[in-house]
Amino acid sequence: MPYPGHPRGCPNWNKRPTCPGRAPQIQEVLDLKYPVFLVYSEFNLAAHVESLRERHPTWTERQLRCCLYWQGHARSMLRRKVTLALRAYPGTIALYCPEACGVDVTRLMADIGVPLEWPPRVVVRQVALVGSPKSDLVAAHPEFAAAVLAGSRQPFAREAISRAGLCS
Repeated sequence: MPYPGHPRGCPNWNKRPTCPGRAPQIQEVLDLKYPVFLVYSEFNLAAHVESLRERHPTWTERQLRCCLYWQGHARSMLRRKVTLALRAYPGTIALYCPEACGVDVTRLMADIGVPLEWPPRVVVRQVALVGSPKSDLVAAHPEFAAAVLAGSRQPFAREAISRAGLCS
């Protein structure tokens, strides 16, 4: 999907193991015989924009909505929720970019009655999936497995990956 400054879409396409083009499909990552949990956070972008507008009345709409000013907070909100899910369901891992694994996140969210805005205007929703890793994930996709481990900042997520044979 094109966006400002990147007319051909994401500049990381096929570059990182967790990005589309290199990431394995969801059925190669998570063992779908077990429950997969959808975890999402909501960030009130409209309120954030209004707060910035009060402090910076000369900024353009693009400046006010720039992800540099909100994305870190929104991601930390999602990570906190994922942390709770990983604690509640030992032996699971989190995928913070399920769309890279072929999941139609927009449709999935719409199916549960939670629409996503593209581009977000009022509410930013960030989505992760939590589930049991496939037993052969590390052998089949070592770079992806290592990147999932690196992205799992919580010790219990590392333990789950270790139990699944994804690290030593």
